Amino acid sequence: MISIGQFFVYPDAVEYLPACLAWENNILPLKVSGNTIEILMPDRGAENADLIQKLQFILNKDIIPRFADAKTVRKGIKIIYPSEDTGPSQPASPSMPPGRRRY
Repeated sequence: MISIGQFFVYPDAVEYLPACLAWENNILPLKVSGNTIEILMPDRGAENADLIQKLQFILNKDIIPRFADAKTVRKGIKIIYPSEDTGPSQPASPSMPPGRRRY
């Protein structure tokens, strides 16, 4: 389990995932590396396999799931995507190195 204070959200990952997809599926992109994207999601058991397959098709990337409780994921989504139809918000802290934010 990943707690909210232990994961980084990289802006380039956010560009791959539309806000409506994040809100609808309660998922948060963390990091893109080559042809893979790390996605934070609640552990939904067998439902995760279907979601991962759907995301691979939509994003044309391999998905590396990372798990946290649903409230943690939703909190991160509210910070990154203030509403379902907007893009990412401004960086939460100017003290963070460019290119990543900690939640």
